[in-house]
Amino acid sequence: MVDMVSIYQALVVTEQLSFRRAAAVLGVRQSAVSHRIRVLEEKLGVSLFERRPRGVRPTLAGACFFDQARLALARLEFAVASAKSAGCGQQGRLAEREAIHRMELRAETFLRACEEVAAPQSPKSVIEQA
Repeated sequence: MVDMVSIYQALVVTEQLSFRRAAAVLGVRQSAVSHRIRVLEEKLGVSLFERRPRGVRPTLAGACFFDQARLALARLEFAVASAKSAGCGQQGRLAEREAIHRMELRAETFLRACEEVAAPQSPKSVIEQA
């Protein structure tokens, strides 16, 4: 199984384009970041980075992986936010009832406006408007 810390560290490496700078941002040793990335690459069976003398850049496989990893982390953050809002009563039956009530009020207002526009006018009122 791939661990989240390795994925997160690999994402920081992609942002920094350097193991050294990523390690500084993460507050860990460069060797620790390098080791985690190497283990991650072994588990995935692909090279995530092209190592160059002046830093790294994602390989095609790495770019695909990081795009999907970012999406997965965004979904995970959304899941956490959803759980928190549900725990605070911002979701669930009560919140649904409140949302339905607001929608009903808006619909009533809209229907009244439509009725006023569509109501037939007497010949007298048409002449007065002209």
